[in-house]
This record gives sequence, C-alpha cells and structure tokens, in this order.
Amino acid sequence: SFDKKLSDIDYQTFTICFIQNNERIPSNYTKDKNAVYYANVKLEADIDSFIAFENYYGKDKNAVFFEDHKLEYIDAKTFVAYEESKIVNGISYNAEDKNNYYSFGKIV
Repeated sequence: SFDKKLSDIDYQTFTICFIQNNERIPSNYTKDKNAVYYANVKLEADIDSFIAFENYYGKDKNAVFFEDHKLEYIDAKTFVAYEESKIVNGISYNAEDKNNYYSFGKIV
C-alpha cells in the first residue's frame, strides 16, 4: 500500500518509471539503484531492463508484472500491453503474448 514506507530506498537514485513510448505519463512503478517498486512494494525485477506499460503492467527481461504481482504464465519476450482495449472474437483484452490475451493481468 502507499502508506507503507520503505527503509532501504536510495533517494539519490529514486525515480518514477514513465510509460513506455510516452515520457509524459508517469506509472505507479518507481525504481532506484537497488530495486523496482510498485506502490511501495519491492519487486523481484531486473532494474536495468524494467519497462512500465499502460494499464498497470511492467516487465523486465525475465518476467511480466501486473501491479505488484509477478505473472509467471506470461512470456516476457513477446508481451505487449495496449493503452486502449482491443476486441477479438468478442473478447476484450489490453495485453497479449504469443500464447494468450490478457485483461488486467488475467487470461481471457
């Protein structure tokens, strides 16, 4: 939660992660030289490769995250998130990988 304080944040390197391809829109992800965070929850994410996407998604070279949840079932290499929902065969989704469509972190 946002009211929880982290004691190990490096404030000299602390920064907000902006949405990929739109440097004017901040995400709820932040990072410093030690870790990536979502709403004050420390994530097990690679700092250097982490990217924030629309609709509360983030990913690094190994994994995809929805908010502070690591989504083991999503292929990080082929993952794409969309600003606007898309519809295929009556199914609404806002992200996909080579295997599935997703809506807010869940397979649809």
